[in-house]
Amino acid sequence: MTLAITTPGANETVLETPVLVKGTVDDPSVTRVGLGAELASGIILADYANAAASDENFTVSSGITGFSAANSSTPGWHRDCDGKSAAVPDDAPANAKNPTQNCAWHYAKVESGDSNFDLPGEAHYGELTLDETITVKKPSAETGEGGTTIKFDTWYNSETTIDYDVKQLQVDVVEAEGVTDTGWKTLVQIVGPWEKDNNPSAPNDAHTAFANATGGAGYKYLKEMNANFVETDWDTVNPETGIMCPPDCFPTFQTQWDTVFIDLAEIFAEDTQIKLRWKFDTKDSMANDQEGWYIDNILVEGESAASASFATVTWNRDLNIGEFQKQVVIVEGENTVQFSAKLPYQIPDENDVLSDVTSTVKRVIFLDTIVPVVKVAQNTLTGANEWDIITNQSTQQITGKFQDMTADLVKINVETVAGTSTPYVNKNPQSEATLDVTLSLVPGKNIAKVTVIDEAGREGSDTVRIYYDNKGPVVAPLGTIYPSGVTAARSGDPIIFQLNASDAGSGIQCAEVVYAASSENLPTPCTADSYNSGAVEPFKKPAQIPEAVRQSWGTTGEWLYPSIVPAGTPPGALDITVRVIDLAGNSTVTTVPASVQANLVAINIPLMPGANLISLPLIPDDRDSGNIERLLELATAEYDNTTVKDVTDKIWYYDATQTQLAESERWKVYSPSDVGVDTLDTMGTGKGYWWITKDDAFTMLPPLAGFTQQTPKVENFAYEGVFLRQGAEAPPVYEIKSGWNLIGLHSENLITGKNYLAALGRGDSAGWSSLLRYDNYVEFPIGTEGRPKYELGHFTRVFEADNLKPAQGFWLYSTVDGVITP
Repeated sequence: MTLAITTPGANETVLETPVLVKGTVDDPSVTRVGLGAELASGIILADYANAAASDENFTVSSGITGFSAANSSTPGWHRDCDGKSAAVPDDAPANAKNPTQNCAWHYAKVESGDSNFDLPGEAHYGELTLDETITVKKPSAETGEGGTTIKFDTWYNSETTIDYDVKQLQVDVVEAEGVTDTGWKTLVQIVGPWEKDNNPSAPNDAHTAFANATGGAGYKYLKEMNANFVETDWDTVNPETGIMCPPDCFPTFQTQWDTVFIDLAEIFAEDTQIKLRWKFDTKDSMANDQEGWYIDNILVEGESAASASFATVTWNRDLNIGEFQKQVVIVEGENTVQFSAKLPYQIPDENDVLSDVTSTVKRVIFLDTIVPVVKVAQNTLTGANEWDIITNQSTQQITGKFQDMTADLVKINVETVAGTSTPYVNKNPQSEATLDVTLSLVPGKNIAKVTVIDEAGREGSDTVRIYYDNKGPVVAPLGTIYPSGVTAARSGDPIIFQLNASDAGSGIQCAEVVYAASSENLPTPCTADSYNSGAVEPFKKPAQIPEAVRQSWGTTGEWLYPSIVPAGTPPGALDITVRVIDLAGNSTVTTVPASVQANLVAINIPLMPGANLISLPLIPDDRDSGNIERLLELATAEYDNTTVKDVTDKIWYYDATQTQLAESERWKVYSPSDVGVDTLDTMGTGKGYWWITKDDAFTMLPPLAGFTQQTPKVENFAYEGVFLRQGAEAPPVYEIKSGWNLIGLHSENLITGKNYLAALGRGDSAGWSSLLRYDNYVEFPIGTEGRPKYELGHFTRVFEADNLKPAQGFWLYSTVDGVITP
């Protein structure tokens, strides 16, 4: 007697299950053949809880009366996508990775966040039952592989004892010939050590209510399963991790998932069919305001078996052969289908002894139901509209790999502004191979999609988004800012270069100042190493500089370079070379102009909210009587004093020379408002002025680093003038009277108090005893690293060796009548 399988062919790959297996037998006395199938050694069931289809793998039941589904008031098992979940393992199937939701099975109420399982006044339990019956197979005698195992990830926050909040994986052996159904028995119980104490510091906090003793959680394995399900002692080693457990398991109540592993093949006999469920039982109604029990990444592996069945044989008289066929359910991967037959009678063997006559035939069949797996190495970003690669090269290498048992076609489509092309096609791919293709690019977008199509027409693909930019940025230098000199800078003055840059293709990566003698052979752009080379320095983005500082400077550029004019720089043009680099690596080199003068011809005087004690360091070009009103109306391309006028309340001057008047009558005042009579209408050098501004008229901006209060936008009062007039005009002299005088610094440079007040005497003969300034300013370091300084308004005593700064005003107490000079 001979049995044969005619279809599918040997080692054939089929695309769906069940598969129709056909065969023949050459003895007309055989009326049926027995079928058995050894299914693929691999994943029997994988449930990662992240897809809605996971719900179809389980049945949820509960010990709560009237329970239909877990909700915000009734706890129970449910798929939780708003709490905790374990990471999908690296060895999970490709279609399980990068889920749209991260979920886990959770015994608790259905609530946003962590939830709990408290049902006031009631003990309760629930079961999560795996619908599929598992047929346990022993490992292969040849390879030692293929034995049935189960593992799952778990995290819990509940009572940790053996007797309360019981967390168990249970098994039910399906009754069969020679096997008795003993009902549900505990296969493994997850417990921790006894509670550390009975007086937790925060009984309503799920993470602290049951603090762990040293050692943390542990698993109780019931290894030697028999008809009586006898429990064993604690296992010494977790077979999956090799960790002693207990006492060396991870602590409970941290978000540290533990993996429970059970070798079912060690426990059950070959072909035993079992059911599995996870059961949580509070046992009482107390201490149930914890997060509950989480289960994730359930994986049953090994070689399973299809149930035995028979196929009827029909005799084909025309072909004089018996034919049979049977629909066989197989699983993904390699399967061995076996048919067996026995003659209904015995025949003598070689020893003339009557014996059974049998025949067996096997056929290896592969099942492929999975979409081809494709991975392009250059696909590094997750955003649908992000560019994985931005390049200025006209070609791009694409590498990766693909896998599918029935791969039939591999192609690469490239979408560009000119349309879609297919530069690569492989009509005879291997089932698993690497990809290495160099594509020619066109300027603009090049969206390369690698597609693998299998024999069932299923498509798997991966896409890499490439932008080819072969043009440099467009650079637009803006007006250079002179924080001190308004229209120009001197050697040693601060200066702010600014520019805008755009790139029609990829965007701007960085902007740099070139200090090298030549713009050729510059270091690699936009790197820390190049900025330490001395050849280039980076521009800053506005966000890198506090908004209050930027607004006080008046910058508008997208790229800023605050600096100090180098010492010894001669008057004239000071043009810096800049290099702007786009994201593709293209660069544009240009210049940004600036102007250097030997002397100040204009000055900014910064004003803060409230009181400001200032002076005019330069003789105004408009020094005629009544100049205050005219100076506050000045507006040019470089400055606009009308905003200063808007924030001004009053300007006061104390005229100490009016000795014939009482001290209280020596004050003169100007106000921009129409209320009252102005007694001060002219400002000049050598005098100090109290410039009082309106607090509520200032724009308030985010706090500077290290501060909590908002920072005001500084308002700059600017005017044009000179230190001294040229020609037939002697320098001015400023009269000082014994007592308090409100003086100004007539100087365009720093000068010590001793030198400025030298006309009043020096050393022991000095005719002054006190010099006070009023600090109310925001100062940002330029050309050096450091934090901004922010003084909110206070008096500071100035000593003879201290420097006086241009635009500062002072209270001077003189012990003599005298003069001061520029």
